[in-house]
Amino acid sequence: MDRAAALMGALAARGGPRLPAVEWAEELASTSDRLKAQARAGAPEWTTVLADRQTGGRGREGRAWASPPGGLYLSVLLRPRLEKVVLLPLAAGVAVAEAAGEL
Repeated sequence: MDRAAALMGALAARGGPRLPAVEWAEELASTSDRLKAQARAGAPEWTTVLADRQTGGRGREGRAWASPPGGLYLSVLLRPRLEKVVLLPLAAGVAVAEAAGEL
């Protein structure tokens, strides 16, 4: 079983979200760039792209983003229908921190 399928199975076993599509690569230039291309092609919300390493990752305002092997880098497609979309990055960070704390 590949890692993407294993992740989807583990989430389902724990009552987690059902992700419509997961791509997990050893190396990508940028998970964000890959996900943007999928979004433009009509990928559904919650499509997820993961990589063990990025060679062209970028931070805010185009700053360099260190993505060495041994980390986990991911992008998730959201299609928000919220008025206060600016709060999503903060909420996502809190959710990831809480989930990591439980593990």
